[in-house]
Amino acid sequence: MALYKILSIDGGGMNALVCAVVLAKLEELLIEYSGKKDASLCDFFDFFTGTSAGGILTGSYLCPLAEGSTRPLFTAKNVIDEYIKIGKKIFKRPVFRTIYSLGGLTDSKYPSSRLTKAFIPIFGDTKLSECLKPCLIPAYNIASGKCIFYDRENAKAYTERDYYLRDVLRATSSAPSYFPPAVISAMSGKESCMIDGGVFANNPSMCGLVELDKMTGCGAVCGKNVSVVSVGLGIRTDSINCSTAMGWGKVGWALPVLSILMNAVSQTTDYQLRKIFASDFTADAKYMRIDGAGMDNLPCLGSMDDASDKNIDSCIRYGEILAEAYCDRMQSFAKMLVAN
Repeated sequence: MALYKILSIDGGGMNALVCAVVLAKLEELLIEYSGKKDASLCDFFDFFTGTSAGGILTGSYLCPLAEGSTRPLFTAKNVIDEYIKIGKKIFKRPVFRTIYSLGGLTDSKYPSSRLTKAFIPIFGDTKLSECLKPCLIPAYNIASGKCIFYDRENAKAYTERDYYLRDVLRATSSAPSYFPPAVISAMSGKESCMIDGGVFANNPSMCGLVELDKMTGCGAVCGKNVSVVSVGLGIRTDSINCSTAMGWGKVGWALPVLSILMNAVSQTTDYQLRKIFASDFTADAKYMRIDGAGMDNLPCLGSMDDASDKNIDSCIRYGEILAEAYCDRMQSFAKMLVAN
Protein backbone atom coordinates (compact mmCIF):
# COMPACT_ATOMS: atom_id res chain seq x y z
CA MET A 1 0.00 0.00 0.00
CA ALA A 2 1.15 3.55 -0.71
CA LEU A 3 2.68 5.67 2.04
CA TYR A 4 0.39 8.56 2.95
CA LYS A 5 1.97 11.78 4.22
CA ILE A 6 0.34 14.17 6.69
CA LEU A 7 1.38 17.73 7.51
CA SER A 8 -0.02 19.10 10.78
CA ILE A 9 0.37 22.68 12.06
CA ASP A 10 -0.37 23.87 15.60
CA GLY A 11 -2.11 27.08 16.54
CA GLY A 12 -0.22 29.85 18.29
CA GLY A 13 -1.50 33.25 17.21
CA MET A 14 1.15 35.58 15.86
CA ASN A 15 3.82 33.20 17.17
CA ALA A 16 2.75 30.55 14.63
CA LEU A 17 5.00 32.51 12.30
CA VAL A 18 7.64 30.15 13.72
CA CYS A 19 5.90 27.25 11.94
CA ALA A 20 5.82 29.17 8.66
CA VAL A 21 9.58 29.73 8.83
CA VAL A 22 10.25 26.03 9.49
CA LEU A 23 7.96 24.93 6.66
CA ALA A 24 9.62 27.36 4.23
CA LYS A 25 12.88 25.58 4.98
CA LEU A 26 11.24 22.19 4.42
CA GLU A 27 9.91 23.37 1.07
CA GLU A 28 13.44 24.52 0.10
CA LEU A 29 14.68 20.98 0.79
CA LEU A 30 11.86 19.49 -1.29
CA ILE A 31 12.77 21.77 -4.19
CA GLU A 32 16.43 20.79 -3.88
CA TYR A 33 15.84 17.03 -3.68
CA SER A 34 13.10 16.87 -6.31
CA GLY A 35 14.91 19.11 -8.77
CA LYS A 36 11.65 20.97 -9.43
CA LYS A 37 11.94 24.73 -9.04
CA ASP A 38 8.20 25.20 -8.62
CA ALA A 39 7.76 22.34 -6.13
CA SER A 40 5.52 23.13 -3.17
CA LEU A 41 4.43 21.50 0.08
CA CYS A 42 1.14 20.42 -1.47
CA ASP A 43 3.04 18.35 -4.04
CA PHE A 44 4.49 16.07 -1.36
CA PHE A 45 1.84 15.78 1.35
CA ASP A 46 -1.42 13.92 0.87
CA PHE A 47 -3.29 15.43 3.79
CA PHE A 48 -3.07 18.75 5.66
CA THR A 49 -4.46 19.72 9.04
CA GLY A 50 -4.09 22.94 10.99
CA THR A 51 -5.79 24.66 13.90
CA SER A 52 -6.31 28.37 14.53
CA ALA A 53 -3.20 30.10 13.18
CA GLY A 54 -2.13 26.70 11.88
CA GLY A 55 -5.42 26.62 9.99
CA ILE A 56 -4.62 29.97 8.42
CA LEU A 57 -1.26 28.57 7.29
CA THR A 58 -2.96 25.42 5.98
CA GLY A 59 -5.40 27.51 3.96
CA SER A 60 -2.50 29.57 2.61
CA TYR A 61 -0.62 26.49 1.40
CA LEU A 62 -3.71 24.95 -0.20
CA CYS A 63 -5.45 27.97 -1.74
CA PRO A 64 -5.31 27.59 -5.56
CA LEU A 65 -3.64 30.22 -7.70
CA ALA A 66 -6.88 30.71 -9.61
CA GLU A 67 -10.20 28.95 -10.08
CA GLY A 68 -9.51 25.50 -11.52
CA SER A 69 -5.72 25.81 -11.04
CA THR A 70 -3.74 22.91 -9.57
CA ARG A 71 -0.96 25.19 -8.32
CA PRO A 72 -0.91 27.03 -4.97
CA LEU A 73 -1.37 30.77 -4.66
CA PHE A 74 1.75 31.06 -2.50
CA THR A 75 5.10 29.40 -2.01
CA ALA A 76 5.95 28.57 1.60
CA LYS A 77 8.41 31.48 1.55
CA ASN A 78 5.65 33.84 0.36
CA VAL A 79 3.43 32.63 3.19
CA ILE A 80 5.87 34.07 5.73
CA ASP A 81 5.36 37.57 4.32
CA GLU A 82 1.60 37.09 3.98
CA TYR A 83 1.27 35.87 7.54
CA ILE A 84 3.14 38.89 8.85
CA LYS A 85 0.76 41.14 6.91
CA ILE A 86 -2.26 39.28 8.31
CA GLY A 87 -0.90 39.53 11.86
CA LYS A 88 -0.25 43.25 11.51
CA LYS A 89 -3.84 43.78 10.35
CA ILE A 90 -5.72 41.68 12.87
CA PHE A 91 -3.58 42.41 15.93
CA LYS A 92 -3.37 46.17 15.57
CA ARG A 93 -4.48 47.22 19.04
CA PRO A 94 -7.36 49.72 19.15
CA VAL A 95 -6.72 51.94 22.18
CA PHE A 96 -10.38 52.66 23.01
CA ARG A 97 -11.45 49.00 22.67
CA THR A 98 -8.51 47.87 24.82
CA ILE A 99 -9.62 50.26 27.56
CA TYR A 100 -13.34 49.45 27.61
CA SER A 101 -12.78 45.71 27.23
CA LEU A 102 -10.26 45.78 30.09
CA GLY A 103 -7.76 43.99 27.88
CA GLY A 104 -10.26 41.31 26.83
CA LEU A 105 -11.93 40.72 30.21
CA THR A 106 -15.32 42.35 29.50
CA ASP A 107 -15.34 42.12 25.68
CA SER A 108 -13.15 40.71 22.94
CA LYS A 109 -9.87 42.57 22.46
CA TYR A 110 -10.39 42.84 18.70
CA PRO A 111 -13.47 43.19 16.48
CA SER A 112 -14.39 40.29 14.18
CA SER A 113 -14.11 42.63 11.22
CA ARG A 114 -10.32 42.44 11.56
CA LEU A 115 -10.29 38.79 10.49
CA THR A 116 -12.78 39.37 7.68
CA LYS A 117 -10.85 42.31 6.24
CA ALA A 118 -7.55 40.43 6.46
CA PHE A 119 -8.82 37.26 4.76
CA ILE A 120 -11.02 38.53 1.90
CA PRO A 121 -8.18 40.10 -0.17
CA ILE A 122 -6.17 36.87 0.08
CA PHE A 123 -8.69 34.04 -0.14
CA GLY A 124 -11.52 35.84 -1.95
CA ASP A 125 -14.40 33.49 -2.76
CA THR A 126 -12.33 30.30 -2.73
CA LYS A 127 -14.32 27.48 -1.16
CA LEU A 128 -13.13 24.80 1.22
CA SER A 129 -14.03 22.26 -1.47
CA GLU A 130 -11.53 23.92 -3.82
CA CYS A 131 -8.46 23.42 -1.62
CA LEU A 132 -5.67 21.67 -3.49
CA LYS A 133 -5.42 18.68 -1.14
CA PRO A 134 -7.62 16.89 1.39
CA CYS A 135 -7.52 18.83 4.65
CA LEU A 136 -9.10 19.13 8.08
CA ILE A 137 -9.49 22.34 10.09
CA PRO A 138 -11.06 22.16 13.58
CA ALA A 139 -13.37 24.69 15.26
CA TYR A 140 -15.90 24.55 18.10
CA ASN A 141 -19.63 25.23 17.75
CA ILE A 142 -20.70 27.02 20.94
CA ALA A 143 -24.42 26.77 20.12
CA SER A 144 -24.45 22.97 19.74
CA GLY A 145 -21.53 22.28 22.06
CA LYS A 146 -19.85 20.17 19.38
CA CYS A 147 -16.34 19.90 17.99
CA ILE A 148 -16.50 20.58 14.26
CA PHE A 149 -14.03 19.35 11.67
CA TYR A 150 -14.13 21.23 8.39
CA ASP A 151 -12.77 18.87 5.75
CA ARG A 152 -12.44 19.14 2.00
CA GLU A 153 -13.86 15.75 1.12
CA ASN A 154 -17.21 16.33 2.83
CA ALA A 155 -17.25 19.88 1.47
CA LYS A 156 -16.98 18.47 -2.05
CA ALA A 157 -19.79 16.01 -1.41
CA TYR A 158 -22.32 18.13 0.49
CA THR A 159 -23.22 21.82 0.07
CA GLU A 160 -24.16 22.00 3.75
CA ARG A 161 -20.54 21.07 4.59
CA ASP A 162 -18.96 23.52 2.17
CA TYR A 163 -17.97 27.05 3.19
CA TYR A 164 -15.90 29.91 1.90
CA LEU A 165 -12.34 29.16 2.96
CA ARG A 166 -12.08 32.62 4.52
CA ASP A 167 -15.01 31.77 6.83
CA VAL A 168 -13.51 28.44 7.89
CA LEU A 169 -10.32 30.30 8.79
CA ARG A 170 -12.31 32.88 10.77
CA ALA A 171 -14.01 30.05 12.65
CA THR A 172 -10.82 28.18 13.56
CA SER A 173 -9.00 31.36 14.64
CA SER A 174 -11.70 33.16 16.67
CA ALA A 175 -9.92 32.71 19.99
CA PRO A 176 -12.09 33.45 23.04
CA SER A 177 -11.40 36.87 24.60
CA TYR A 178 -9.36 37.89 21.55
CA PHE A 179 -12.19 37.79 18.97
CA PRO A 180 -15.98 37.40 19.13
CA PRO A 181 -17.40 34.05 17.96
CA ALA A 182 -17.49 33.76 14.17
CA VAL A 183 -20.97 33.44 12.69
CA ILE A 184 -20.48 31.73 9.33
CA SER A 185 -22.80 30.32 6.67
CA ALA A 186 -22.42 27.13 4.65
CA MET A 187 -23.10 27.16 0.92
CA SER A 188 -26.55 25.80 1.82
CA GLY A 189 -27.21 28.92 3.92
CA LYS A 190 -27.10 27.22 7.34
CA GLU A 191 -25.41 29.39 9.99
CA SER A 192 -23.03 28.28 12.75
CA CYS A 193 -21.50 30.15 15.70
CA MET A 194 -17.88 29.09 16.05
CA ILE A 195 -14.81 29.65 18.21
CA ASP A 196 -11.15 28.68 17.93
CA GLY A 197 -10.42 24.99 17.36
CA GLY A 198 -7.47 25.34 19.71
CA VAL A 199 -9.79 24.89 22.70
CA PHE A 200 -9.81 21.15 21.96
CA ALA A 201 -7.29 20.40 19.19
CA ASN A 202 -4.48 22.95 19.16
CA ASN A 203 -2.24 20.19 17.80
CA PRO A 204 -4.55 18.51 15.25
CA SER A 205 -2.15 15.70 14.28
CA MET A 206 -4.25 12.97 15.84
CA CYS A 207 -7.43 14.36 14.26
CA GLY A 208 -5.69 14.28 10.89
CA LEU A 209 -4.49 10.73 11.45
CA VAL A 210 -8.01 9.51 12.23
CA GLU A 211 -9.52 11.40 9.28
CA LEU A 212 -6.96 10.00 6.84
CA ASP A 213 -7.60 6.49 8.13
CA LYS A 214 -11.36 6.96 7.66
CA MET A 215 -10.78 8.34 4.16
CA THR A 216 -8.35 5.69 2.90
CA GLY A 217 -8.55 2.69 5.25
CA CYS A 218 -4.75 2.66 5.29
CA GLY A 219 -4.35 1.73 8.96
CA ALA A 220 -3.04 5.17 9.89
CA VAL A 221 -4.40 5.03 13.46
CA CYS A 222 -2.04 2.10 14.04
CA GLY A 223 0.88 3.97 12.51
CA LYS A 224 0.75 1.91 9.31
CA ASN A 225 1.34 3.22 5.78
CA VAL A 226 1.60 6.82 6.98
CA SER A 227 4.16 9.41 7.97
CA VAL A 228 3.45 12.59 9.91
CA VAL A 229 5.26 15.91 10.09
CA SER A 230 3.88 17.98 12.97
CA VAL A 231 5.08 21.55 13.59
CA GLY A 232 4.45 23.74 16.63
CA LEU A 233 6.06 25.95 19.25
CA GLY A 234 6.47 23.32 21.96
CA ILE A 235 6.91 25.62 24.95
CA ARG A 236 4.86 28.13 26.88
CA THR A 237 5.58 31.69 25.86
CA ASP A 238 4.70 32.94 29.33
CA SER A 239 5.34 31.16 32.63
CA ILE A 240 3.04 31.51 35.62
CA ASN A 241 4.41 32.21 39.07
CA CYS A 242 2.87 29.74 41.52
CA SER A 243 2.56 32.18 44.41
CA THR A 244 0.84 34.70 42.12
CA ALA A 245 -1.64 32.12 40.81
CA MET A 246 -2.57 31.12 44.37
CA GLY A 247 -4.59 34.32 44.63
CA TRP A 248 -6.36 34.07 41.27
CA GLY A 249 -10.09 33.62 40.81
CA LYS A 250 -12.11 33.65 37.58
CA VAL A 251 -10.72 37.01 36.48
CA GLY A 252 -7.11 36.04 37.13
CA TRP A 253 -7.41 32.79 35.19
CA ALA A 254 -9.51 34.20 32.33
CA LEU A 255 -6.67 34.93 29.91
CA PRO A 256 -3.91 32.47 30.99
CA VAL A 257 -6.20 29.43 30.88
CA LEU A 258 -6.56 29.53 27.08
CA SER A 259 -2.81 29.42 26.60
CA ILE A 260 -2.53 26.61 29.15
CA LEU A 261 -5.21 24.53 27.43
CA MET A 262 -3.67 24.97 23.99
CA ASN A 263 -0.19 24.10 25.21
CA ALA A 264 -1.40 21.06 27.17
CA VAL A 265 -3.41 19.71 24.22
CA SER A 266 -0.36 19.99 21.95
CA GLN A 267 1.82 18.09 24.40
CA THR A 268 -0.81 15.37 24.91
CA THR A 269 -1.20 14.78 21.17
CA ASP A 270 2.56 14.59 20.71
CA TYR A 271 2.75 11.98 23.49
CA GLN A 272 0.01 9.89 21.84
CA LEU A 273 1.66 9.97 18.43
CA ARG A 274 5.06 9.04 19.83
CA LYS A 275 3.46 5.97 21.37
CA ILE A 276 1.66 5.05 18.14
CA PHE A 277 4.79 5.40 16.03
CA ALA A 278 7.20 4.27 18.79
CA SER A 279 9.30 7.24 17.72
CA ASP A 280 12.83 7.09 19.05
CA PHE A 281 13.94 10.41 17.52
CA THR A 282 15.91 8.62 14.80
CA ALA A 283 15.91 9.83 11.22
CA ASP A 284 14.03 6.81 9.89
CA ALA A 285 11.02 7.20 12.18
CA LYS A 286 7.80 8.04 10.37
CA TYR A 287 6.72 10.67 12.87
CA MET A 288 8.61 13.95 13.15
CA ARG A 289 7.53 16.56 15.67
CA ILE A 290 9.31 19.88 15.23
CA ASP A 291 9.06 22.24 18.19
CA GLY A 292 11.16 23.94 20.83
CA ALA A 293 10.55 21.50 23.68
CA GLY A 294 13.72 20.95 25.67
CA MET A 295 15.69 23.66 23.86
CA ASP A 296 17.21 26.48 25.92
CA ASN A 297 18.69 28.75 23.26
CA LEU A 298 15.43 30.08 21.86
CA PRO A 299 14.32 33.72 21.73
CA CYS A 300 11.60 34.76 24.13
CA LEU A 301 8.29 35.13 22.29
CA GLY A 302 5.56 37.61 23.11
CA SER A 303 1.86 37.03 23.68
CA MET A 304 -0.36 35.39 21.05
CA ASP A 305 -1.38 38.81 19.75
CA ASP A 306 2.03 40.49 19.80
CA ALA A 307 2.54 41.66 16.20
CA SER A 308 5.34 44.07 17.06
CA ASP A 309 8.44 44.12 14.86
CA LYS A 310 10.44 42.88 17.85
CA ASN A 311 8.27 39.79 18.30
CA ILE A 312 8.15 39.11 14.57
CA ASP A 313 11.96 39.15 14.50
CA SER A 314 11.98 36.78 17.49
CA CYS A 315 9.57 34.41 15.74
CA ILE A 316 11.70 34.35 12.60
CA ARG A 317 14.86 33.68 14.59
CA TYR A 318 13.06 31.01 16.63
CA GLY A 319 11.99 29.28 13.42
CA GLU A 320 15.49 29.47 11.98
CA ILE A 321 16.96 27.91 15.13
CA LEU A 322 14.39 25.10 15.00
CA ALA A 323 15.18 24.45 11.34
CA GLU A 324 18.89 24.28 12.19
CA ALA A 325 18.32 21.99 15.17
CA TYR A 326 16.17 19.60 13.14
CA CYS A 327 18.25 19.90 9.97
CA ASP A 328 19.30 16.24 9.73
CA ARG A 329 15.82 14.89 10.38
CA MET A 330 14.24 17.39 8.00
CA GLN A 331 16.66 16.36 5.28
CA SER A 332 15.85 12.68 5.82
CA PHE A 333 12.13 13.36 5.82
CA ALA A 334 12.38 15.53 2.71
CA LYS A 335 14.16 12.72 0.87
CA MET A 336 11.49 10.26 2.00
CA LEU A 337 8.73 12.61 0.87
CA VAL A 338 10.29 12.99 -2.57
CA ALA A 339 10.85 9.24 -2.91
CA ASN A 340 7.27 8.40 -2.02
